[in-house]
Amino acid sequence: MLNIPQMVFSQMWTLSIVCMITLFHATNGVTLQDLKNFLHTYQKVWTHTRSFEVGPPQHRHRCIYAEIRLTEHGRYVYAQHYEVDFQWISQLFDAQIFESHKRPVLRIKRRTGKHFYDYTMVFWSPSEHCAVFTFLLNGKRKCEMQVWDDRIQLHVPMCRMAYKSHCAKGEFPIYTRQCSPPRKSKLGSQILFTR
Repeated sequence: MLNIPQMVFSQMWTLSIVCMITLFHATNGVTLQDLKNFLHTYQKVWTHTRSFEVGPPQHRHRCIYAEIRLTEHGRYVYAQHYEVDFQWISQLFDAQIFESHKRPVLRIKRRTGKHFYDYTMVFWSPSEHCAVFTFLLNGKRKCEMQVWDDRIQLHVPMCRMAYKSHCAKGEFPIYTRQCSPPRKSKLGSQILFTR
C-alpha cells in the first residue's frame, strides 16, 4: 500500500513522462502543414519570448507582432510591427515556406534587399496557438516563441517546455501586458490587398 507522499510522487512522475512524450512527439513531428496552420490566421502573431535582444539597453525593441497574409501566388506578406521609445515602427516583408532537412521553414525577406532569414519551426501547439522557431543571426542559433493574439495573455505550458528544450541559452520577454499597438496599422491596406 502506497502512502500519500509516494502517491503524489508517483502521479508527478507519470505526469512528467506524459509531458516528455508529448513534447518529444511534438518537436519531432512538426510538418509543413503545421507551419501553414500557424500562419493562416487573421490574428496578430506576437513574439512572446526570444533568446536575444535588439537595440541598446535604453532602446530595446518591444511588443513585436506580425500580421501575415497569404497571397494568390502561394507566398505571404509579412508585416512586422514593434515599439521603440514609445513609437511604433512597421516593416513589410515577403515570405515563403518550404521544407529543409525534413523541417518546415519560413523564409522572411525584406522587399528591398537580398538578405533573408530562415525560421525553422521546431514546435507547434494547435491548442495553445503557439510555435517555437530557431534561426541563425550573425552565425549563431537564436530562438523565438510566437503566440497568436487570443492566447498571448494565457499560460502556454507545452510551448514554454518546448522553448526551454530547444533554447537553453537566454530567455528575454518581448511581450508584456503593457503592449498596446495602434488601433489601425499603417500597412493594413497593403497587407490585405497585396497580391
